[in-house]
Order: sequence, then C-alpha cells, then structure tokens
Amino acid sequence: MVSPICFVLIILEIAVPIYIINFYKCIMRRVILISLLMIISYTGFSQSKQKASVEKSTFGIQIGPSQSSWIYNEFRLSNQITLRTEIGREKKVSIDFDNRGIHSLKSRSIKLEPRWYYNLNKRVSESKSIAGNIGNYLSLKATYYLDRSYHLEKNEGDSYSFSTSPNPPLLSLNWGIRRNICNHINYEVGVGAGLDSDWDFSPSINLRVGYRLYRCKE
Repeated sequence: MVSPICFVLIILEIAVPIYIINFYKCIMRRVILISLLMIISYTGFSQSKQKASVEKSTFGIQIGPSQSSWIYNEFRLSNQITLRTEIGREKKVSIDFDNRGIHSLKSRSIKLEPRWYYNLNKRVSESKSIAGNIGNYLSLKATYYLDRSYHLEKNEGDSYSFSTSPNPPLLSLNWGIRRNICNHINYEVGVGAGLDSDWDFSPSINLRVGYRLYRCKE
C-alpha cells in the first residue's frame, strides 16, 4: 500500500511540471500581445515628429549558418515601418515542454514581417548612413514552413515506425540590427523568441550576410 506521503509526492511530481508549463505558455502569450500593442502605440505617437525615412522598397539576398539562404523584399509602410516578405530555406529549432524534447529541422519557409526601425532619426542626427534601411529594429515575424517533419520512432522490440507531420506556423518577436559592410553588402544580427501553433517555444538567433540587389528611395 502506498503511504500518504508517497502519494502526495507522486501527485506533486505530476502536477507541478504541468502547472509550470501552462503558466509559461500563458506568460508568453501575454508578452507577445502586450509587446505588439506597445510597438503600435509608440510608433503611432512618433510618426508626427520623425524626419528620417526608410527606403520605399529594397530587394536582396542573404545567407546564414547551416547553409540557410533567403530572398527578401522590404516595402515602406511609413517613415519608420516596413513590411518584409521573404522566402528561403533555414533550420528551425523548437522546444516541446509537454514532451520535454528539442526538435531541429531544415525547411523551406515563407515569412511576413512588419519591422519598426526605431533609431533612424538618431543615426541621421549623428551623420550615420541609413541607406538600405540601416538601423536597429523591432519586428513581429510570422513564418510558415512548407516542408513536413519526419519522425522515426522505436517501437516495442527492435522495430521502428516512420511518420510525417506538417510543421506548425510560428509567430515571434524579434530585435535586431542591420549594418553596411560596403555599398551593397550588409549584415544582420538579432535575437527573438516565439510560439508556434502547437504552443512550443522557439528561440531565434539571426546571423546573416546579404547583398542588396535593388533599392528605391521614392
């Protein structure tokens, strides 16, 4: 017979991790929502006093670690905000708290990313270039993965089973910088975090070198 103390310990071992996971997911949802509302309200307030502006449109290619590559376009929505669209192939890393696992895969991706370049006026006042949307930014990135995940699981005995599943879309908050190396070559460094539609946590480290093919000021 299980003693009362052992029974309580078993219940705590099961309940506490579930409570922590649910609490974390709830916090992440609120952080994403609150951050989005703060960005929208602040950018709306700052529109009236800004002078520097992003390019009307830019187009280029970028490469990153693990043989990742992208083609992108940024289109001006306001003086400080662009809408970036992107297609490419990259590695995705996600953390599944429910099953306590880490998943990594390579997939083709399509992204839609509003970016707020918040320090353009400061760079202009310090006589620094903003050509090609050079500056610091905050963004909300939506990613859709085209390739399916492949799973190889061991069954009872020595047999294995193989299955596939679609990759869930990802919504993430990101901070980053873009700087020029020379006239057409630039690099981006950034960090971010988000949740996919399965509520798995997905960290993001953005390291890219790119070549700007085209830019239109007006």
